[in-house]
Amino acid sequence: MRTPFAMKKSMSAANRPGRGADLTVEPITDLAAIERIHDLLLTKPRDACLFTLGINSAYRMNELLALTVGQVAHLAVGADFKIKQSKTKTHRVITLNEAAIPAIQNWLRYHPNPEPNAPLFPSHTTGRALTVPTVNTMIKEWCRAVGLQGKFGCHTPRKTWGHWAYKLETDIEPGTRLLMIMEAFGHTDVRVTMRYIGHQFTSVRNLYLRVVL
Repeated sequence: MRTPFAMKKSMSAANRPGRGADLTVEPITDLAAIERIHDLLLTKPRDACLFTLGINSAYRMNELLALTVGQVAHLAVGADFKIKQSKTKTHRVITLNEAAIPAIQNWLRYHPNPEPNAPLFPSHTTGRALTVPTVNTMIKEWCRAVGLQGKFGCHTPRKTWGHWAYKLETDIEPGTRLLMIMEAFGHTDVRVTMRYIGHQFTSVRNLYLRVVL
């Protein structure tokens, strides 16, 4: 079973959520469901690459959709990769792991346009980069197809990375682990990070379960 670890242009109007859009989506907290989505996308290398990068990088979906072929074609496992965050306008470096790189390389074998400036994730119909609303619908469909119940969408891959980064990195003390994930997300409020990764309720509940005599 795979472990879910391992922008040159600004976000267009098409890649902004509409006024009042519900951004309260969930991470995928079931490893078996993640594996089922991988299996679902085996014959769709573009979508498999997008999903794999999403749960292994913590980048926002609009940042992933702004990537070009030339930005990733030369990368290898362990490579440091830096992009400018769309929201904070700061650069964040990640290290691409042994799940992300094979997904990229496999997709590039099928990519219809090898030019460096071509969008990494083009629409099959227009050739232009996929939009956030389109991918939002795709992710909902993937989750529904593998039997997941709940609210899922474009933020789900990013939140899934945070959830499993926190849960699986057990060699690091929880508080330090949380701060590391907070930095990776570019958050300034630890409460936002806790909500993102789906651990807030459990953490607070455990405080109440402690017996004080």
